[in-house]
Amino acid sequence: FDRQIFAVDERARVSEYELRLQVRFEVRDAQGGELLPTDQVELTRNFAFDELAAIGASQEEALIREELTRDAARQILLRVARGLQPAG
Repeated sequence: FDRQIFAVDERARVSEYELRLQVRFEVRDAQGGELLPTDQVELTRNFAFDELAAIGASQEEALIREELTRDAARQILLRVARGLQPAG
């Protein structure tokens, strides 16, 4: 995961972050032969940050990380399923 400042308020305090998850994957057979070429999934999500409610913000960030991980896994599985379908 990569977390970047996305926005600041009028006092130059962080008001929003962007979380990014980037996953590279490849599919190989038992002998190491390539079944699908290397591919990548990249997901981003922004969330508001309030330093006065930092505990809530960290819980929200943890939830977003879980959601991004789940979404990335879903996308990878769909791409693999599509890529391994027989032609025709």
